[in-house]
Amino acid sequence: MELSEKIKQIILLPRMYYLPAEQNNNNCKGLYDMMKEISKPDFTMVEIGSFAGVSSMLFAEMCSKVFCVDRWIGYSEVDIQKVSLAELKFNQVCKQYANISKMKMDSVTAAGLFQDASLDIVYIDGGHDYDSVITDLVTWIPKIKKGGWITGHDIDIDVRIAVEEIIGTNYKTYTDSSWAKQL
Repeated sequence: MELSEKIKQIILLPRMYYLPAEQNNNNCKGLYDMMKEISKPDFTMVEIGSFAGVSSMLFAEMCSKVFCVDRWIGYSEVDIQKVSLAELKFNQVCKQYANISKMKMDSVTAAGLFQDASLDIVYIDGGHDYDSVITDLVTWIPKIKKGGWITGHDIDIDVRIAVEEIIGTNYKTYTDSSWAKQL
């Protein structure tokens, strides 16, 4: 897949808009590498945890349909302000991409709207605590087609423990801490 000017711009944007793109790989360079390896233009995918929509834009450039699941809820006054602005930014992204569908709801509720074996990729980047990741993996893996991909972000300690408990250690990681395993 050729690197378009639009994708070149997207991969340099900060995923967390309030931090520099270079800080802790707060950009989509590694995510692009992952998607280049696993996606096809006719793929349908779900992104769990879309925040401001930077990764959503990259997915929309590389897949035919992207369902973005996020509750867009903050838990402290500062957090509420950041999340509210992130949702406004995400809404602007939706205006640019007809192939993005916003699903403002929790992950489990959203999963109930998809048939089993109907998705090519699921990207988990919602709650990063052990229980949330376990729930997302168990809930969404049945929704992925045979040969499809379970993927996610922030393969840190809690995420890693949950991922390895459910899918094992045979997965690939990328420079932005994304991970992927074909099912």
